[in-house]
Amino acid sequence: MHPFDTVIVPTDFSEAADRALACGLEFARRGAGRLRLVHVIEPFETGPLSPLRYTPEARALGATPEDVVGELLAEALRRHDLDGVEVEPVVLKRGPVAEALLRLAGSLDEAGPFVVGRNRHRGLLRRRRVGSTTEALVRRSDRPVVVVPAPESTAGASPPAVRRLVLAEDFSPAAEQAVQPARTWAAALGVPLTLLHVAEHRHMVVTYDTGLFMIETVAPDPDLVARVPAALEQLFENAGGPDVPARFLVREGEDVARELVAATEPGDLLALARTRRERSERAGPGSVLEKVLRRADGPVVVFPYQPDPPSPADA
Repeated sequence: MHPFDTVIVPTDFSEAADRALACGLEFARRGAGRLRLVHVIEPFETGPLSPLRYTPEARALGATPEDVVGELLAEALRRHDLDGVEVEPVVLKRGPVAEALLRLAGSLDEAGPFVVGRNRHRGLLRRRRVGSTTEALVRRSDRPVVVVPAPESTAGASPPAVRRLVLAEDFSPAAEQAVQPARTWAAALGVPLTLLHVAEHRHMVVTYDTGLFMIETVAPDPDLVARVPAALEQLFENAGGPDVPARFLVREGEDVARELVAATEPGDLLALARTRRERSERAGPGSVLEKVLRRADGPVVVFPYQPDPPSPADA
């Protein structure tokens, strides 16, 4: 099964959603050429994301939300080159938004990712937040989720074509499982794959006999760091999958998320694995995944973790 059989792009008609559509069209062209552009009509049509907000004159004329959404979807598609892609506009009338999107994905037999835009919201302390719908899809979807941030300045700017896939690898079960789909995605996109490990400089509390304490930064063992590229290469070979050009890199730093974002360039698709905990709980502001999603200026794909079923011995 091709990883891009059917690409699902949710839209709220924002700049971020428009940028996600451009990215989704690129993925669809590399696959079966099918894309579903989806808008979910929320229960309260006077809400801030109501489609009627975009066309106030339609409200005065008594147009239904379905009438307005259909025209907005057509307008969004007219801004893009659809050559080689079969696009199906979809309007869902049952919210909440994330629940409706997950139901739609569960009804499809074809494989394919969600490609969702991330608006650059500012929360408390002016920290960029990850939207609730995006967070729910990342946490709960059994499909990969590609998060595309809105452009910083140039309105409507499309993300550059993918030229490299960079997989963040920390040797956890979820990250090790992500190597095989990362190879499949790299082959489908026709790009090389980079496995990147960040050797973290950890902070430790040191307590003295006097009762005083201080925080010290402890660097990883240089000998262990030197062996990381070979371990990444062995992991790549053991994972299986299509034959793609691969590089194996290691960086050091105190902030793993910052190092991952700094390692990417325009045209890179950064990939991370969702852990078991991030599936069952909301990813807190301290998690590497959450930090990367709100800091990255380029697209980020999150591969879901599928734990192996327990064996009879485990039971």
